[in-house]
Amino acid sequence: MAGGVPKSKAVEITERINELAATRAAAGAIDEWTWHLLKKDIDSLGRLPEFAAQSLIFEAIVWSLASNIKEMERCFNLYAGRYGKDWSWHRARAMQGPALGRTDMVMDMLKAGYPIDNASDLHVVAHVCNQAGLFYSSALALKNCLRLNQLQADSINLDDFSHLQDTIEYMQDHDLDEDEISRRISVASQVVIEMSGPLTTFSVHTNESGIMFEYTVDDAIDRLVEIDFAITRKLVSCFEDTMSSHMSIAVTPPAEDESLAS
Repeated sequence: MAGGVPKSKAVEITERINELAATRAAAGAIDEWTWHLLKKDIDSLGRLPEFAAQSLIFEAIVWSLASNIKEMERCFNLYAGRYGKDWSWHRARAMQGPALGRTDMVMDMLKAGYPIDNASDLHVVAHVCNQAGLFYSSALALKNCLRLNQLQADSINLDDFSHLQDTIEYMQDHDLDEDEISRRISVASQVVIEMSGPLTTFSVHTNESGIMFEYTVDDAIDRLVEIDFAITRKLVSCFEDTMSSHMSIAVTPPAEDESLAS
């Protein structure tokens, strides 16, 4: 069936993008040859009118994976100009945002609203909000996701969200705004990216002392200390109140058995 070929190609490209993202998360870089082959196939798909919109989203994502923010923004702007800032646009932007230190992309998605009747979409919202430090929003989306489809619980790694209850309780007890937390995570993320490359893994721990947000960076201890100091300096320069009495943002070396946050 001739009509089935492009659809199959689109599914294949989606799978290849996911594989490329997983490779970058594992290695901290992408294979340029693999990237160029993928980009070439996306360009070919985009020549088909019925896949023009989807190919722009694909192209934006692969530019994001290559850490080319200018080209990523160009693709998203083209899509918005031609098709509007619909859910596909917000979803794709939000999914790229945390790894780029652009938590504003996730905030944009929340302001625009998101589907509340699809478990897969709600899982995406919960995931990206969690990465962006928007913990109230993450918990709400996760709760609605699991309520909507109990079967989804078996396919979600709830360990990724194990800190949410303690974190939310701490935020409520100390009247903390999730947007303010997210803005500080964004600033810190950009420091880490500038000094060590793409973000791959993070962890959140909360106790009576506060919220601890840590990025995993595979480097010498002296370098990690430099990054920690740079994060502190940047936060001090950007915010009158760094919220250091309630949250800490730092880097940590990888554990031997550590798996990547997805």
